[in-house]
This record gives sequence, structure tokens and C-alpha cells, in this order.
Amino acid sequence: DPCAMARKRRPQLALLLAACAAVAVWAPAVDGVGFISRTAVWVLGPAGTTRAGVWARASPGIFPAVSHLPEQSAAPFALRQLPYPPDALEPWISAETVAYHYGGHHATYVRTLNSAASQDPALAAMSLDDIVRQRTPKVFNAAAQIWNHDFFWDSMSPVHTEPDHALVEQVNKSFGGMAQFKAAVKEKAMQHFGSGWLWLLWQGDGGLALVSTQDAENPVAAPELGHPLLVCDLWEHAYYVDHRNRKAAYVEGWLELINWEFASRRYESVLV
Repeated sequence: DPCAMARKRRPQLALLLAACAAVAVWAPAVDGVGFISRTAVWVLGPAGTTRAGVWARASPGIFPAVSHLPEQSAAPFALRQLPYPPDALEPWISAETVAYHYGGHHATYVRTLNSAASQDPALAAMSLDDIVRQRTPKVFNAAAQIWNHDFFWDSMSPVHTEPDHALVEQVNKSFGGMAQFKAAVKEKAMQHFGSGWLWLLWQGDGGLALVSTQDAENPVAAPELGHPLLVCDLWEHAYYVDHRNRKAAYVEGWLELINWEFASRRYESVLV
């Protein structure tokens, strides 16, 4: 039925026309906040709303949905909304990468944990930190990856930031200076084999340290590692769309995006 098909495609065509007409715009959307650029459409609802995210590339005659997140209004664990628009990290990290990373990978971990919680009231009553801290069987990876990704998005800022005086002093003491710190990040990231995370940690008398963890492991599950200030995602899905296998180029970009204000607040919190 051609009429039925037209009605079915109407929402997609409306979004496509909006995408072509705007450069970059934040505007109210039916189920949250909408983001439109020349090449992408995002609809991001606040955490816990009926639809957390939609992304689609706008190209003539084609409108494939890369990520369409399911209903999660009654779910105990929500996909936390990004702290900035999905294209805000460009040119270092593209909106397309954020679409796959946040709307695909990150969201999948939330769905997995909520699916398990729907069958286990005790799990549904736990906090995310407790699930990770207790290494709850079968769901540790999903829960830890949610925690890691939340921390990862917070570790970056679309605007330039600087560490406060106390953190600058500690970077100088632990690494010899900011240039040496950046060199150490690059070296440590390239040495890490496989999937994982690179953390900047405060280790008390040991000062600051760069520690990589494998897969979903993090300092919440292993507090002996130290207090996390920043994290860089070393899984391939964090950079493969933009850089293919050139992890070094991605790490260079991440260094430009570091949210030093976030790290400084984290550092101050352990000194109190």
C-alpha cells in the first residue's frame, strides 16, 4: 500500500529535511532534546525517558538508523545524558563516533544490565557502584562499562580547560611537567594490548600514576589502584570510525579534550 508506506516514512522525511536545513541547532524534541547538523540528527531524551537516543545519517534517499534505543522509562538503570552535544568534541572525536560509541556501545551495556535487573529484584535495588564494587556475577562487565563510559564522557570537555594550581603542582611532581605527562599518556596507551582503559589515578603518597586496566576493570572494583581523576577509553570502538587502527591519533585528540576542571575537582575531593 503506497499510502501506508508514505505514512510510515513521514517522520524520517521530516527529520531528513530538518537536517539538510540546519547547520547545528539544539531544539525541543518530542521525547527530549534534539540535535541537528548537516550530516546527523540526534534525539536525546533525559535519563530515564522513553527514548534515550536516535541517530541517523542524512544523505539523499538514505536514512539508516545507526542507534535506536529502546523504552527504558521503568528501568532501574538509565543511560545518562551526554554532558555536551554529540558534535561538540569535533574535530578530535566526530559526532558519528559519538553516535556509535554512546548510542550503540554505551547504551547496549545499559540495556544488558536492565535486562538482568528485570529478572532479579535484588539486583534492581542495588546501586551501580555497589554492583561494580561487589563484582556481581554475570553483570559485572555491563555495570563496570556503564561506570567507565560515564566517567569517560566527563573526562572530556568541548572547551579548553586548565588544571588548578594544586593539580599542576602534582603533575609536575609526579611526571616532571605537562609535556612529560602527555608523553607518558601516549606511551602507556600504545603499550596497552587489546581492549581496556587508561586511568590517571591519585595514589596518595605515591602521587599521580597512569594505570591501564583490561576490558571492563576499573578502580571501583579494584580500589587499591587509586582514586580516578581521568580516563581514556582504549577500546577500538572509541576511535575506529575516525582513525581506523591509528590509536595514536585518537590519543592525541583525547589529550586536547581533557577536562582538567573535572580532574581538579576529583583531586580536591580526596585532599579534603
